[in-house]
Amino acid sequence: MFRYIRDNFSNAPSMDLSSDTLDTLIQLMLAQARECLFEKLVPGVEKLGLQTCLEVAQEAKEVSSVYNIVHKVMSNSSVKDYVPYSWISLLLVKSEHYKALAHYYAAVGLLEHNGEINKETEAYLEFVHDINANNSSTCIEIKVPKNAEERRQLGKAHLRESLLLHEEALRLHRMCRQLRQIDNLQERLRTAHDASLDRYARCEQEDDFQEILDAPPIQAATKYQLTLMTPEFCEHNVKDLFRDLGPLKVFNSRRQWTAARSIQLSKETDGNFGFSVRGDAPVIVAAVDARSLAQEAGMKEGDFIVRIGEKDVKWMGHEEVVQLIRESGNKLALKVVTPIDHDYLHPKNHNTSSSASSPVSSASTLSSSDLNRIHMRSTSNPFAKDKRRRATWNFFRRSHSKDRQFGTLGKDDNVVFR
Repeated sequence: MFRYIRDNFSNAPSMDLSSDTLDTLIQLMLAQARECLFEKLVPGVEKLGLQTCLEVAQEAKEVSSVYNIVHKVMSNSSVKDYVPYSWISLLLVKSEHYKALAHYYAAVGLLEHNGEINKETEAYLEFVHDINANNSSTCIEIKVPKNAEERRQLGKAHLRESLLLHEEALRLHRMCRQLRQIDNLQERLRTAHDASLDRYARCEQEDDFQEILDAPPIQAATKYQLTLMTPEFCEHNVKDLFRDLGPLKVFNSRRQWTAARSIQLSKETDGNFGFSVRGDAPVIVAAVDARSLAQEAGMKEGDFIVRIGEKDVKWMGHEEVVQLIRESGNKLALKVVTPIDHDYLHPKNHNTSSSASSPVSSASTLSSSDLNRIHMRSTSNPFAKDKRRRATWNFFRRSHSKDRQFGTLGKDDNVVFR
């Protein structure tokens, strides 16, 4: 949903809906989804063997890595001022917590394994440890244990690393006042720490100098690919939350337009508003007469009419909008927006072919090609007696257009309100 908003409606009214913030929220929800997936893998894993424990360890490190990436993104200046500080702290806590769990499950698999390690598991062990991440002299040299003692030493090194990381997660938790008030979080962190401490105490031996060596880092890996899917509103009987924003072909993140501004018009009984409209969904202002009421009120050619009175007209057809304007009488209240980066009234790919030989264009594209422009007055029709008679001179009519009847009003016709 956040990606749908970012891709289509990222002309944000506030910074909490900016593209950077939405990108951060997308990555945060993906991290939470991966965390939920990991939690489903954990129950009973200790009894499923060494290789399964190693796979879960890598999944835990993947969760940790994803939360670490989200933390870096959320710490950017364009985002961090618009999200709660506790969110940033919680991301660090979770990153350390799941990194500790990665070492814990690797240790459980090694310590609980009995007998020889088969060749398949040995091959898997070679890729579990990220050898390039830690080349220090304090790192234990055992990567693939050959006997029970080496398995114990490597498992104990992982438990020691797990304890250190759990303590770091608890420290970060204590540093944030908002997180300290979440009892369930503190209980979860403490339970995980105590589990690592209990196993470490059980495998501890006197005069064991190997305990000062660090465990090799776990390499992040996952067998599960998360995919984002665009919501299909037509498949469910629900209201489209974004319909009020208008048609996507006009009101989307790839276009820019001004904020909606109010236009108040009041004319005499025999006066006129001085503008014409064309197209539909939304209707566009085709022309504004010089020194007219519309021009003095701030209306411009190419403006989209988005509201008339109290009615939203972004999705209304041409005839409906024309009827609403006529029903308003001598006083008209409407709202318009002006496109900034695109000219819908005179697009670049203008087609000079006549309307008689070209099909009618889709109203939502608001293209000026293939349009039959008619200059009509809201009062009596001067051509009512002879419908085949041509207009004498019309600014909005093509010189090469054919005669046509004036009794029917099309959605792409110009209507002058006088």
